[in-house]
Amino acid sequence: MYVDPIVCTNVLSFFYAHGRGHELSQTFAWVHATLQHRAYLDGTLYYYGGDAFLFFLSRLLEVSPSIYEHIAPLFSKRLLERVGKVGDAPALAMRIIAACTVHVEDALGSDIQQLKEMQEVDGGWPTGWIYKYGSKDIRIGNRGLTTTLAMKALELVEKSKKK
Repeated sequence: MYVDPIVCTNVLSFFYAHGRGHELSQTFAWVHATLQHRAYLDGTLYYYGGDAFLFFLSRLLEVSPSIYEHIAPLFSKRLLERVGKVGDAPALAMRIIAACTVHVEDALGSDIQQLKEMQEVDGGWPTGWIYKYGSKDIRIGNRGLTTTLAMKALELVEKSKKK
């Protein structure tokens, strides 16, 4: 049996948002180990690429101050390791959004520029891969989701510049 760390991270986010995160301490320990050992770099069973894990983990950091305090330094370090890595539009957008969560977006200048350059004439971004069928190499993407992620990433960067 294979357990997807992003699915676990999403479950943790839900439980922590409702004051019950302490009930999943073993799940958190496993997700934390996934971060420590970089076990997400090639993607997971259901998600394409390493940046997706960091994005979903950043959502957990947003809902739980105790988790933020516990793993933000390691999370920031792992995120900065991704700077400049090749990525399609959703990967870059997820990386930038995650960086904004821990306030290291200034280090992502080349990634931000690359995302901006991917914008198409109609204002959207090209479809990129986000999900995949577990045991098959069938990738799933959505141009609307990619565009939404890209717009959110650039909006967060602009907000951080104004502070």
